[in-house]
Amino acid sequence: MSLKFVKSQEQKLFDDREFLRRKRPPVNKVKPWDTYRASAKTWRNLDENLSFQYVGQYDIPLLKPYNGPIPPRLIPYCNLSHASATDCPHFYIDDTRIPLMGNNIEHFTKRLRQFQYVIAPDYTMYCGAPLPVNLRSLFLNRSIAAYWQEHGIQVIPSFNGGDAQSFAYCLAGMPCNSVIACGNVGVKQSAIATKLWKRLVEKAIDELQPTALIIYGTKIDFNHPSELPIYWYNDYINSKLR
Repeated sequence: MSLKFVKSQEQKLFDDREFLRRKRPPVNKVKPWDTYRASAKTWRNLDENLSFQYVGQYDIPLLKPYNGPIPPRLIPYCNLSHASATDCPHFYIDDTRIPLMGNNIEHFTKRLRQFQYVIAPDYTMYCGAPLPVNLRSLFLNRSIAAYWQEHGIQVIPSFNGGDAQSFAYCLAGMPCNSVIACGNVGVKQSAIATKLWKRLVEKAIDELQPTALIIYGTKIDFNHPSELPIYWYNDYINSKLR
């Protein structure tokens, strides 16, 4: 292997990294303790002038059902600069790309009002995480969505979960007889994750009796009533990389 060849490969690697650095959207770098401070600040900001209905063992805000039009296209919140008014923003992206919206909820509410609808936030619940970590994500997901609903935004309720232990509480605050949504980006990379996701979706259908189900990600077979409308949306980010 010649020295010239090695140097050419090093330069190519540098160029690739520079390209990715320039193309990558800005990342919201969150320190671990900021997430806990954000949860408390979110509650103060959101509940100060509103009367949320809290449900369940952990007092999670209850969302109102949505039964409006089904969006023609979903687009990640981090790519709103490429969105049209008919697109539906979603948060099925890495948590580091989701701003701490509770810190400046008015700003994000104003930004999303230009859209006909929005899918509720999707802060991650982790497998094996301590209960307070997942409850923090659950509370943020429901409280921010409830705030948007109170301010006139059409919110499509969204659910997620972690391991099997999270199934006891992860659907708290979700409405019955509503269009609901979920994501499965990356789930197919693990047989265990796929099995958990299928169990969670089947549980949500059984308990919530949705009028339609929106799924963002890869098609995965699971048990569901034949009369339930299911709308699949491709992973926007990965489709742009193909």
